[in-house]
Amino acid sequence: MARLIDVSTAMVAFVCFWLIPTATAATFNWTGGAPNNYFIDADNWSPFGGPPGSGDEASFRLAGGHTVLFQGGKQVETTELYVEKGSYSLRSDSLDPAVYNVTSGASTAAVLDAFLSVGSASTPIDMTVTDDFQVDADATVQVGGMSSLALGRLRVGTQLGGVNAVTVSGAGSSLAVGSGTQLGGSGDSSSLTFNSGATGSLNKDTVLLNFSSADGTTANLDVRNGSTLVTETLLIGLVGSSSATRSARLWVDDPGSSVTQVGTTGLLVGTANNPNLTAELWVTNGGVFHSGTGNVRFRSTGELLVGESDGPTQQGVFNANGPLSFESGALLRVGGVLNAYQGLDYSDGEINFYDGDLRVEGGAFVPALETDGSYVYRGAPDSGGFGTTPTELILGAGATFMTTGPVQIGAASRFARLRAEAGAQIATGPVVIGALTLFGDSLAELEVTGSGTQWDVDGSLRADYGGFDVTDQAQLITGFALIQGESATVVDSAGWNNSGSLSLLNGASLTIDSGGSVSTGSVSAVSSDIGVSGGAGLTVASGLTLNVGSSMTVASAGPVTIGSANITAESTVDVADGSWTVTGDVDLGNNTSPNPSVLTAGDGALITIEGELDLNPTGVVKINLGTVILNGDLVDDGGEIDFIFDGRLNLNSPDVGLLVNSTDDELFAEGVRVVGAGQLSPGQDLSAAGELLVATGGRFHAAGGDVDLGGLKVAFGGEVRYSGGSLDVAGPVVAAAGSEIHVTGGSTDATLGDASLLNGVYIAGELRTGRNTVTLLDANDAVFDSGALVVLGNGLGNDGTLVAANGLTLDFGGNITGDGVVVTPDDPTKPLTNNGNIIGSDPTDPLELTGYVKGVGTLDNVVITGTDAPGFSPATVVRGSVEYAGVLEIELAGTGEGEFDRLEYLLGAGEATLGGELVVALLSGFRPASGDVFEFLTTEGGVSGLFTTETLPALGGGIGFDVQYGPDTVSLAVVGVEGDYNGNGVVDAADFTVWRDSLNQTGEGLAADGDGDGAVDQNDYAVWVANFGQSASALAEAASVPEPAALVLLACGLAALRRVGR
Repeated sequence: MARLIDVSTAMVAFVCFWLIPTATAATFNWTGGAPNNYFIDADNWSPFGGPPGSGDEASFRLAGGHTVLFQGGKQVETTELYVEKGSYSLRSDSLDPAVYNVTSGASTAAVLDAFLSVGSASTPIDMTVTDDFQVDADATVQVGGMSSLALGRLRVGTQLGGVNAVTVSGAGSSLAVGSGTQLGGSGDSSSLTFNSGATGSLNKDTVLLNFSSADGTTANLDVRNGSTLVTETLLIGLVGSSSATRSARLWVDDPGSSVTQVGTTGLLVGTANNPNLTAELWVTNGGVFHSGTGNVRFRSTGELLVGESDGPTQQGVFNANGPLSFESGALLRVGGVLNAYQGLDYSDGEINFYDGDLRVEGGAFVPALETDGSYVYRGAPDSGGFGTTPTELILGAGATFMTTGPVQIGAASRFARLRAEAGAQIATGPVVIGALTLFGDSLAELEVTGSGTQWDVDGSLRADYGGFDVTDQAQLITGFALIQGESATVVDSAGWNNSGSLSLLNGASLTIDSGGSVSTGSVSAVSSDIGVSGGAGLTVASGLTLNVGSSMTVASAGPVTIGSANITAESTVDVADGSWTVTGDVDLGNNTSPNPSVLTAGDGALITIEGELDLNPTGVVKINLGTVILNGDLVDDGGEIDFIFDGRLNLNSPDVGLLVNSTDDELFAEGVRVVGAGQLSPGQDLSAAGELLVATGGRFHAAGGDVDLGGLKVAFGGEVRYSGGSLDVAGPVVAAAGSEIHVTGGSTDATLGDASLLNGVYIAGELRTGRNTVTLLDANDAVFDSGALVVLGNGLGNDGTLVAANGLTLDFGGNITGDGVVVTPDDPTKPLTNNGNIIGSDPTDPLELTGYVKGVGTLDNVVITGTDAPGFSPATVVRGSVEYAGVLEIELAGTGEGEFDRLEYLLGAGEATLGGELVVALLSGFRPASGDVFEFLTTEGGVSGLFTTETLPALGGGIGFDVQYGPDTVSLAVVGVEGDYNGNGVVDAADFTVWRDSLNQTGEGLAADGDGDGAVDQNDYAVWVANFGQSASALAEAASVPEPAALVLLACGLAALRRVGR
């Protein structure tokens, strides 16, 4: 600032101007002889003719005490004022202020070796001196309550020495100086004091100690007890001598007291060329100092004290609104609040925190560095004195702090807090929070907070004897970190990116909450705790190690992602309503600790392990309303998995096999005991890509939840019982003879097998569906071997359902029974091949078969809504009671026994209930003859109903099938006359016409195809000739001799045939 840069030249001119000799005016001397002591009374003045007026000098030189009265509300005026010796009190005679003006024309007004009191609260005076006002030679001036003193310039003790003082005291009292104020310069003591609610205004330069001050000069400007002062430029301790001992002080003290510099004015404290100078600015006990926006500069002999004066009461506040700097040797003592709003440079100075706050905004924070290049923010003593609360260094809006060296917060036996906020930008070398020293431990805290705030640490962050917080969207970046016995928090959407290792030791804690996020290379915790909650997240790029009773708690959190994890020595991970994912391996437990290391999936938790899970002897995974997903292998080193309550376990590696043994019905996964999984309760889900083997005598029971398996093998005597939820086996199912699979309960579904495998389902034991649906998946047909027993329904009138999408084979000796539906495709390429026995348990509620049924097995108490195709070619099969609501296929290959399908209803009630469609097929070119009869259905219990639709092959040549229903049988009869090509029941000339018109046609069932070879030719004519004249009523009679008329027709026919031949 120019005014500070050229301050020496300015002060030379300023002081020389004040030393110009004054002009002499007409002088009146106060005698005070009149009875009333009024200023306007001529009897009080000598020579007679007073009082002094405009152009005169009023001179007060009498020893002793005197009161000079002025008329309230009236104004008097002199050109000069001179007070020497004695004590004078200027008073109004009423509550109305009297006005006394010392006007222009004089060069000075002076109080020398005298006492002058200007007004009081009850006798106010408003006094104005338009030019200089000098207080010197042991002089005192007091301005009382409700009174004012307005001056052109003020000089206190600048020339004659002695103890000189100006005091403005009391509510309503004021001092205004228009063109500069100077205290000190001639030795001894000079002071200007505003007290008890007084106000002041000091314009232009205010100088405490001028450049020519004599040895021993003391100059003080005090603003106390709720008083306020407005100034422009302040110069404290400006001297030229290089050896004289001097002191200058500006003191703002007590609540409500303030000094405010206006505009772009600056502040200069101390000098660089006199080590014996003491230049101080104190702000204490609730006082406030506001600098202008110019430079605030403390030179080598300058000192700033912001704090208390006599103990821990109310802090002082110093607001540096311009750039604040401290030169070499300058001292900053902070016990209150120091706000540096345009940066702080004390790189060459010294700071001593004893209790208070330092705030830096709007510029660079440049602290003094140690000889090794480090910055140590020592803080206040941590016990006794002023150290009851920590000091706080605040780097706020627009502040920057850049250093490549280390930073230490706190020092021996001190307590310090550093706070970066509101967008501050900080880049430093390694940071240590607190320190253990030979001289006592330190306590320290670091907080990085606010949107846009960032602290970039090039190297390590050590929190040894102090913790740190990263809050409110701020960002902390470190190379690696150590937290020892202290706490760290990252909350409110703030982030901490630590590229290397993070170590937590000796009771340390890391809390990540409310959307905060931490990303680190690795984590090692010993007897320490980590908490992630409130939508927060944690990413550990490589390994997490929890040791010696450490814990990690994840609750209502965002993703926690870890490269690998080693949880040992009684350490725990507890996840609830959040996700915890390890992309590598997890090693849980150890061989030495007596108590377990536990990984718990609590309510709403999702724990995912992509790699291998190694369960050591004290390693325990607990599932308590959460989900554990293992995508890698499971290694059994003596640990276990516990179903504490509801939850889900997913073992997604096909290499992880499951076993239920014959001893305790517990489930083992690759040898790891899964406590409770052998007897799953409702709400407990199990998913495994590997195969479950239920050993001989073993029992796998699930009372609810969902079970998904990659395969299922049930040995002889093994049992799988499922009574709730769903059972889904997405791999091959092999159930040996003597095994049992029960799907019971009221709302249980089961899917068994793999539709892509040729051996998707093979069951030789017992399968019970209860009143549920069991779906069998196989690339071709699911197989029930000769020892199989399938029971549908629960026997209480509730039907079960068995679904085989690609068909089903029931081998010889196998049985399907019960109530319900067997669902297979109505497709001959995906048949239900029944070579065993399918028997419904109740004839009034028959077992329904929806598919294409073939084979030589028996059926009883069934309804076929699909297709019944007995045998594998024409065969005789045994039935019980069967209802047809779909299709019955009958194949004819001849008239002999075994050459056509025959259904013999011999079992049970032996009843046939007809409906649906009858489809008859001829095999191997067989063409029955007229009169052939095929009895394809016989019953013991009778036939009821008719086929709704009869699909019969067309025989042609005048014959066809007729379905004939009897009480106990159903037959196919071939009826008609061969050669009756028009179907009128008589072989006559009209049939010849049909033959002629159809000659050379080919196809099935042609009307004139008398021999049934698929073509109308001369052989069919021969059939007509051979049967000419026969009728349907005379089939048994021999052919008659043709009558003449008939012979004529025959001759004509032969002639026509010859013509066709040509």
